[in-house]
Amino acid sequence: MTSKVVVITGCSKGGIGWALCEEWNRRGHKVFAASRSLAKMQGLSQGITSVELDVNSEASVKAGVAKIIRQVGKIDVCINNAGQGYVAPLIKVGPVELRKTFNRSGTIVNIGSIVAYVPTPWAGVYCATKAAVHSLSDTLRMELRGFGIKVVCVAPGAIRSAIGASNDKRTVLSPGSVYSNLEAFVRSRGSWSQNPLSTTAEELASSIVDAALSKSPPRYLSYGYRSTSAKLSYYLPTSLKEYFWGTQFGIDQVGTSDNSHM
Repeated sequence: MTSKVVVITGCSKGGIGWALCEEWNRRGHKVFAASRSLAKMQGLSQGITSVELDVNSEASVKAGVAKIIRQVGKIDVCINNAGQGYVAPLIKVGPVELRKTFNRSGTIVNIGSIVAYVPTPWAGVYCATKAAVHSLSDTLRMELRGFGIKVVCVAPGAIRSAIGASNDKRTVLSPGSVYSNLEAFVRSRGSWSQNPLSTTAEELASSIVDAALSKSPPRYLSYGYRSTSAKLSYYLPTSLKEYFWGTQFGIDQVGTSDNSHM
């Protein structure tokens, strides 16, 4: 198989992006790992090139892509894993540059989540951004088809990575919050994907690479613990889903504390 040039965003140590870099590199492809901080990518295997790139800055994206093109002349696969990268970063370089970058073909992989199908309490912003990733992937797929560029949206299930521990550390309710009696539930949602049955980031990475390298990449790839049940639950009555999540994450206790008056 011909070696591919692969660009991956959101490659901080311990996450899905890091695992993807290692898997592509292990299979003999040229990998460019991108993150806002080069320090967070220290320790990646030899052969992986680190690039400082902020997906929220158009100037940073253009500079990062230009640097890669100067080195290798093209990009075959772009994987958008950065948490706040709502749109494929390469789209920001413009349609003419995009065609040159992908050299008439290529694959864009956007990392969404099963929470796009089943939004949960205490993670509203995260659920909304992942739903946006799914919708934008569908739009991009149609808009880029004429350029020969394929778009795959990945909806991981519960994946063990550094994100769970990070979420738990960042979960702090303000003093006097109307939800103060539910802080344990809020924290449990932050680390919900981190349990012994969760799929490893390495397993997910292998599945994503297989999909991206296939002759006909799937439009959607759902993979990992709880991914199948999440997709199926999308079709359940909303009232049933709200009841389930209410008992799971303490929603039935909202308004029962002394601080609950808004």
